[in-house]
Amino acid sequence: MLEGQDYVGGRVTQASFAGIKVEMGANWIHHSDEEHNPLIPLRNKVNLNGAISRYANHTVRNDTGADVTNSELDKLWSRARGRLFKLGEARGEENIPPRDMPATTALKKLERISDTPLKKLLSGNDINFEYGVGEEETSLNNMGPTGEDIFITDQRGLWSLYRDFYSNFPEKILVNQTVTRIKYSDESVEVTTAEGIVYAAEYVLCTFSTAVLGSKMVTFDPDLPDWKKEAIFRLRMVHYTKIFVKFPTKFWDDSEFILHVSQQRTGHFPHFQDLDRPGLFNGSKMLLATVTGDMALRIEAQDDRQTLDEVMQVLRNMYGDGIPIATEIVLSKWSQNPYVRGSWSEPVIGTDHTVHANMAGRIKNLFFGGEATHGDWCGFMQGAYYSGRERANEIASCIQRKKCEAYQPSTGLPVIAIPCPINASSYKRLPLSVMAAALIFLGSF
Repeated sequence: MLEGQDYVGGRVTQASFAGIKVEMGANWIHHSDEEHNPLIPLRNKVNLNGAISRYANHTVRNDTGADVTNSELDKLWSRARGRLFKLGEARGEENIPPRDMPATTALKKLERISDTPLKKLLSGNDINFEYGVGEEETSLNNMGPTGEDIFITDQRGLWSLYRDFYSNFPEKILVNQTVTRIKYSDESVEVTTAEGIVYAAEYVLCTFSTAVLGSKMVTFDPDLPDWKKEAIFRLRMVHYTKIFVKFPTKFWDDSEFILHVSQQRTGHFPHFQDLDRPGLFNGSKMLLATVTGDMALRIEAQDDRQTLDEVMQVLRNMYGDGIPIATEIVLSKWSQNPYVRGSWSEPVIGTDHTVHANMAGRIKNLFFGGEATHGDWCGFMQGAYYSGRERANEIASCIQRKKCEAYQPSTGLPVIAIPCPINASSYKRLPLSVMAAALIFLGSF
C-alpha cells in the first residue's frame, strides 16, 4: 500500500497543541444515533472518548458585543431547516436530477428568505458547516436530516477506530511515496512514484481525493474517460478550516457554541466552539473557530499571525479590548496539502446517485474508493468505510476468479457483468496482492 504523506490516516490526523492533541481533520462521528452506523461498534471496541455536540446551546453576539440571541428566530429557523432537510431527503430518493435546485431556492419556496445578517448567520451555521458551502451552492437533493454527532476528544486520536485494520501487515505500508503515473489495462496496473519506482499488481485500488484526481498531479495512461472526469468534477472538494486558539484565561460566554453576526464581508469569523467545557477539553482555555468556502481558502493561504490578528479583532469586537491576547494558534490547511487539496467532497447542484456510481466504477483493473464514491455517505467517514469494504470484496472476488464485473457507466440501466479475462499463466501463479495507490480517509468535520 502506497501513501504519499509521512503517516497513515489521510484526513484523519492529530496535531499537538497547547499540551494536548487536537483533530486537524475529521472530528465528529456523525449520525451516531443511526441504528446501523458502522463506526459505533468500532468506537465501542476501543472505548473512544467524546461528547455529544449540543448545537442548540449557543449565544449570538454582534460587532458591538451585544447579545442578540433571538430564541423566536431560532425556533422559526429550526422549523424551516427541518422542512428543508426533509424535502431534500424526499427529492433525493426520487433521484431526478433536473428537479434539483439550490437550497436557497427551496427556502424561498418554503417562505424562508435569508434577508438579514442574523438569518444568514443561522442558515450558514447549519448549511455551511454541514455541507461546506452556502445555501446558494448547496444541492437540495443531496441534503438530509441531521442526527446526533459525537465530538471526539480522545488523546489516542479518532484514527484509533481504524488501526486494527492494518495492524497485522504494517510492513506492507510504504509512506512518503508520491504517485505520479498510473498505467492500467485489463491485465494489470503499474504505479510509478516520483522516485521512478514502478509497482505492478494485477489490481489496484485508488483512493485519491476528487481534487487530486482532477489535478495534473497524477498522469493516467490511458487518460481517464469522460464519464469518470465528469463524476470527479461534479463531486468537487469543499473547504472547511479549523482554527484552534489558546488563551491564558477564559473570557467568553458559557455556551457550547458562540456565533458572531456581522455586517462585514471579510475578516468575519461566524462560528466559535467553546472547548473549555466538561466532556471536551475542560480547563484548556481554548476556542475552536471555523470558516468555510472562500474565507477558508484565504485563511489557509495566509500567514498564521495574520489569521490570529483577525480572530483577535473579532473577539475584541464581541468582548471588548480588555480580553487577553491568545498565546497559541494552530489551524488545518487541507487546501494547501497537495495530497488532499480540500476537506471533503460535496455534490454540485444537479448531481444524482449515478454520478457516485460512476465515481466508484472501475476502469479495467483500476478500482476507485473513498468517501466520494459512496452515494449515501458522501463526505462522511461512513462513506470511506463502506466503499473500502465494498471495493475490497470486489477485488478479492476478482483475485479468486469468482464474480468479476466490468463497469458500464451508469445511466440508470442495469450493470452488465463481464467475466475477467483469465489466461493460463495468470491462473497458475499465486494471486497477486491488492495494492492501494493512496490511503485517504475523510468523513465530515
